[in-house]
Amino acid sequence: MRMREIKRWHAMQFRFAPRTEASSREMEKLTRDAMADLRPDATEAEIVAMIDDATSCEEWIGGYDLNGVAQEYQVAIFDCPTPDGWPGMVHLSIKRRDREPIRDWRVMQAIKNAIVGPEHEAMEMYPAESRRVDGANQYHLWCLAEAGQEFPFGFTVRHVTYESPPGDGKQREETI
Repeated sequence: MRMREIKRWHAMQFRFAPRTEASSREMEKLTRDAMADLRPDATEAEIVAMIDDATSCEEWIGGYDLNGVAQEYQVAIFDCPTPDGWPGMVHLSIKRRDREPIRDWRVMQAIKNAIVGPEHEAMEMYPAESRRVDGANQYHLWCLAEAGQEFPFGFTVRHVTYESPPGDGKQREETI
């Protein structure tokens, strides 16, 4: 998927990071090392396919200003092959540039909105243990490629508030 322009949402801004020969070599080494750890039984063909996938994606770098502190993220964007009858999908592989964890839903939503678009739905999967991938503080969203498409589950109407509900409920102020 080639992005024609950088979409902006609030203060979240991303720029295209062209892949250089040096970054491609680094990605190849990182991919080989990861495959050796995660899949020691992988064939050379599987390793080469993974390297091709890792070095052919688009990368975007960006962030936002939260309470005066710059937060920077790196996002690799992959076309996601789907079976016949499935809608087109885009895979976003997201990490903080300082390699620390991200556990803020609003950050992930803002990244999805900034890169793919605010009217694209996405999901983060919690897979069966047999398909689990957890080698770094890196997160993955699978996005419907076409704006306006919806998953056949989830909420059907928008409800957003930045005020705490009555009783014991809590809600944060708008930060992004």
